[in-house]
Amino acid sequence: MLESIEYASRPQPAGGALVCLGIPARVLAVGVDHPDIATVDMGGVARKINIGLLGDEPLRAGTWILVHMGYALQVMTEREARDALTALSAEREAEQSVLAERKSP
Repeated sequence: MLESIEYASRPQPAGGALVCLGIPARVLAVGVDHPDIATVDMGGVARKINIGLLGDEPLRAGTWILVHMGYALQVMTEREARDALTALSAEREAEQSVLAERKSP
C-alpha cells in the first residue's frame, strides 16, 4: 500500500502513464552458478541476470534478452536489441543536451 501511495504522489508524465525501462543485454553464459541465472553483457559490464521468467526458452551465448530490474523479460532479435540501444543512446544524448542548455547563462 505504501508503494502505491508513493507512486500516486509523484508527478505524472503526460498521459498519466508510468513507463518501466528494459535494457537489452547479450548473454555470455547460462546456468554456471544456477540454472536460472545467466551472465550477460549489459553496456560493457558483465552482470548476473535471473532468466527464470523466460520459462523453457532456450538461451545460449550470443542471445539478446530484454532485462528489467535484474530479470530477463523476453528474448530479442539482434535487430530489436540494436534498435533499442540506438533509441536509448538518442534519449541519453537529448537529456544531456537539455541539461547543458539549462546550465548555460
